[in-house]
Amino acid sequence: MNAEVRMILSFVQPFYGALILMCFYAWLCRRQAKDPSLKWLSLSLMVWAVPAAVQLLYRPGNYGPKIAYLCSPASNILITITAFQLLRVKEAIRHQNLEIWPKIITGTVAVASLISLVLIMVDSHGGPLAAVGVNIDAMTSLVALITLGFCVSYSFFKYGNQPLMGLTIANFIYFIWYQFYISARGGQLAENPFLVALNIVSVSTMTLIFISLTLAWGLSNASRLRFRDSESVVVIVMFVDLRGSTSWAKEIADSQYVVDFMNKFNQWILSRASEPPYGVPNAKLTGDGLMLVWEVADNSNVIKQANAVTGLGYALSSGYQSWVAKKQEFYKRVPSSLGIGVNFGPANRLSSESGIYDYSGFIVNLAAKFQDLARPDGGVVIRDDWPLSIELADKFTKRGKLFIGEEPIRVRATDGVKFLGHSRNCSTSKN
Repeated sequence: MNAEVRMILSFVQPFYGALILMCFYAWLCRRQAKDPSLKWLSLSLMVWAVPAAVQLLYRPGNYGPKIAYLCSPASNILITITAFQLLRVKEAIRHQNLEIWPKIITGTVAVASLISLVLIMVDSHGGPLAAVGVNIDAMTSLVALITLGFCVSYSFFKYGNQPLMGLTIANFIYFIWYQFYISARGGQLAENPFLVALNIVSVSTMTLIFISLTLAWGLSNASRLRFRDSESVVVIVMFVDLRGSTSWAKEIADSQYVVDFMNKFNQWILSRASEPPYGVPNAKLTGDGLMLVWEVADNSNVIKQANAVTGLGYALSSGYQSWVAKKQEFYKRVPSSLGIGVNFGPANRLSSESGIYDYSGFIVNLAAKFQDLARPDGGVVIRDDWPLSIELADKFTKRGKLFIGEEPIRVRATDGVKFLGHSRNCSTSKN
């Protein structure tokens, strides 16, 4: 392979990997999610791209390889720091009270890297001191790579991704072997075409491993359950629940049928809820239903939007049976109807580690309780203190009260809902 092409690939691969990670990090920051380890992973890839870039710039002269070699100590130190910045590794260190070991390993790598750099700079003509410096740098790189390889593999293990853990171990074993190889050659890079190809593949694999580690973190349960930040927002929230789902799940023994129904049901709800004028909601599964949240940017327009979402709720509830009848693949019984609760007002938006939003607050809790009132044959329940549009007013004819402690909350509902007067239990049946 042409040496210039080889250098270009050595620069482009890690550079664009670092760029992808930084774009992902910027996106997460906008969603109030912060994972500093992404910055360290990006910097590690960027430092790997620097030597190739330097040699390309100084290709006509003799300074390129020398300047590029000076990046090795910085790379070793940065790689070691990155290894201990990974979230799952930091958790293990804190849990096991191992805080001293990252400092010892990082300090050792830093000292050895500086010694190798001094020896190479003092003997710039490639004499005995420079050879010692090259060997020290190779051993320092070995320690840094082993540390990073172990920490990345451990992270994939904690995320439950054994195939990527195995791929990481295999790739780092090759990196480690290559350190011994170039040390035996006095610091000279491989010229064998097969090894050149393996080097290109290994750098590409490392870039993909870093990106995969980021995705594994974003998809993990840990990142979804740990919150980073909260913000007060105005929302319209709708809870959709399948009535009769408990008895249905007990009766239907065909698990694949349940999966197929739930997938099609969720797709139907989300496709309808994402149409104009509602906009795409933030959605969360609730077991046998969905929680849909629309954030309202313009408070002056909240009543109009709340009425639109209420109309959507009515359309979903009244159209559920028609939707089921059109699906010939539903050859067994399905849940009987939909219970829906709609509410709007201020809520707390919680940002998880992975940037996924969740919502909490009194308004959200009330919407869930409204949904529970929509029994026995489904329907829609809302508060009674907001002006409905003319089209909706005729559909919400039932009135009742929901008690929160000693405080009554007046509600209104569609015809399918049966309240028990003004008692604390406004519903006559349970799933």
